Amino acid sequence: MTQLMLLPVPEPFVWLPRATRKLAIQEHLNIRWEKQWKESEEFVHTKNFYEKPSNRISRFLVKLTREEMSLLVQIVTGHCNMLYHSRHYKESPDEEDTLCRLCQEDDEKPWHVLTDCPALMQRRLAFFNMPLYLTKPISSWSFIQVLTFFKEHTIRQLFDQLL
Repeated sequence: MTQLMLLPVPEPFVWLPRATRKLAIQEHLNIRWEKQWKESEEFVHTKNFYEKPSNRISRFLVKLTREEMSLLVQIVTGHCNMLYHSRHYKESPDEEDTLCRLCQEDDEKPWHVLTDCPALMQRRLAFFNMPLYLTKPISSWSFIQVLTFFKEHTIRQLFDQLL
């Protein structure tokens, strides 16, 4: 008669609750995302607006209308019809062609218009209670304020004007 040999069976594996696993994965991804963000040489214009990636900001963005989302993405990334970005589409770009149409002092970029264009100092004071020139991310300003500022007629023309 053959004898059955029983193999040792490991103790039953206890699964972590799904919410716990999901949270651990999300935390791991957020840490990797933030590390990549800080180490990357790219996204220079966007880093003026965001010190680090934020799920809170992402949740806000998806609630915007299509037009608001488009405008905000153009502002934050710098990919818009402003002169600095539009030089990429010219056959022979000239550095002079990138100067701000409002002040003629610096490259026309959303960050310049929003933070340090002298021609818009009074408007910045009215919108943000802050006429000063900024060099750091503007975490104290809400995106609604930024959108409202750029929707103003004079500034919006810079985006809408076909070059």
